[in-house]
Amino acid sequence: MPTNAYASRDLRDQVFEPAHRQPAPPSQMHGTPSDPGATARSPGLAHDPVSRMVLDACRRIMETDTGEHHERELLLQLCLASQQREEALRQTVDSLVRLLSGAEGASLDTRADSPLHRHQETPIGTLPTGHATPERSAERLPPRDSPAQATEDCTAAPLCVYLLRPFSVFHGDVAITDWPNGKSRSIFKYLVLHRERPVPREVLMDTFWPDSDEDSARNNLNTAIYGLRKVLRFGQIAASCILFGNSAYQISPDVDIRVDAEDFQQHAQSGFELEARGKREAAVEQYRAAAALYHGGLLVEDRYDSWLNDARQYFHKTFTRLLDHLSRFYFDTGQYALCVATCEQALAEEPCNEAAQRMLMRCHAQSGQPHLALRQFHICLAALEKEGLSLSIETAELMRRIRGHDLGG
Repeated sequence: MPTNAYASRDLRDQVFEPAHRQPAPPSQMHGTPSDPGATARSPGLAHDPVSRMVLDACRRIMETDTGEHHERELLLQLCLASQQREEALRQTVDSLVRLLSGAEGASLDTRADSPLHRHQETPIGTLPTGHATPERSAERLPPRDSPAQATEDCTAAPLCVYLLRPFSVFHGDVAITDWPNGKSRSIFKYLVLHRERPVPREVLMDTFWPDSDEDSARNNLNTAIYGLRKVLRFGQIAASCILFGNSAYQISPDVDIRVDAEDFQQHAQSGFELEARGKREAAVEQYRAAAALYHGGLLVEDRYDSWLNDARQYFHKTFTRLLDHLSRFYFDTGQYALCVATCEQALAEEPCNEAAQRMLMRCHAQSGQPHLALRQFHICLAALEKEGLSLSIETAELMRRIRGHDLGG
């Protein structure tokens, strides 16, 4: 048999040998050193270039198949691990959705409507009433077991803010006292006083951090707003108390906030309008309601904060004006005791108010107590001298008439 025939048969036996067939002992495979004749009969695959090339190719094919098998197993393991991670992530997100929505049966099938998958917050001015933004939706429902969920009345309670007396805030009957810091509290006051329109972020930065660079001021503002939202996180108010849009902050108009300064302004303005139409008694009722809300001025504890100067001056002048209208009404109707009390209230606010001083002097004189009128005149002189002011001609003339018992007309 030719040499190549032996080689082909050996190649076939080695490459395509059945898996169940046991390999022959070395002494039986093509001869061994103990069998010199085997080499003569078959040079062996190692000495045949063609057979060696074919055998090497077959081995490479087998190794390739084995590598692909291992690769497929590895990919399968990776797929299984990925599915497990995805399932764990889905369960985590599902739990977050249920926590934020407060619903026991929330699932990922509705996650397109959940707070985690909504669009970014709509800017102020384009936000429809009742529309829920991501941040507001997440905050709108209180956490489970929250005290705000105990009763419907607690959730619906208004946020009452007092500015015309020592600053205080109440949610229902509960006072809010755990302000994170003075800046957060001051920013809340600012936003309440300007809640009719959004306040640009830069205005807050310049007002409360005028000496800081832009980045520091912005970081400080973000920290203060975060603390402010956190302290207001109760009931449904936390969802929309502080809005941000178009680079501006605003107290949400959807929140039921009652501010004594706003009520004061409304009562005073209504009184002025009613009196201008000749409805003096109705105007007096409005003046009384406004005066009952004023206790020492606007945010008296912040008397050195310059950003309050304009607003404080407005409320001061409005209060002084309505007291003047009230005292005139009491004097004209012979209610001298009420007139005296009203004038004293005005002088406690502004000791150099000569109109109130003169009205008080006239009340004492009309009550048959000219000595009290003279005492009040001296009090007026002392107050003016302390401020470096001169006595007006009207006040001096009134005192001359009181001394001469000439108060007719």
